Amino acid sequence: MHFMMNKYTLLAVFLLLLSCKGKTESVNIAQEVNSTEENNSTQKVNWIIKSSSEFTEDWAEIIAFEDELKRVLASEIQSEKDIALLKKIMGDVKLTYPSRFKTLTIEARVKVLETEILMLEQDLKDGALTNISNKKQRIQTAYNVFIGQIEALIYKERDYEKYN
Repeated sequence: MHFMMNKYTLLAVFLLLLSCKGKTESVNIAQEVNSTEENNSTQKVNWIIKSSSEFTEDWAEIIAFEDELKRVLASEIQSEKDIALLKKIMGDVKLTYPSRFKTLTIEARVKVLETEILMLEQDLKDGALTNISNKKQRIQTAYNVFIGQIEALIYKERDYEKYN
């Protein structure tokens, strides 16, 4: 029995390493793109943000954040001033989210989203304007996962009410 567990553990580690290898190769290819090509490609990206309105009811700050995030993703970011309002609204979101959303998973997603925004801000302060599209993609992903966690909580609550 112990041998079987070790075999499955080794298989899981091997598969994890394989999946990481594929991801690093795609990152290396993306890093070879020069900054002028990146600026042109930024305009062509179709930014898809999950809509929160179905799940967040009257939480105005998240709606404002979502609108500002859409604006930031569609714009050409040149300095930290370009994301200042987004950062401010992120602070409002952190202060106002409803108590029903104060779970560890949702709070963790808020921190990840805030960290991604702060990392972009720091890069802009440092004048590191390369890979802006990649950084925007990370913010978009963090936001979508955050809204996905809220969505999962809502569905869980609905299922609980339905079956109890």
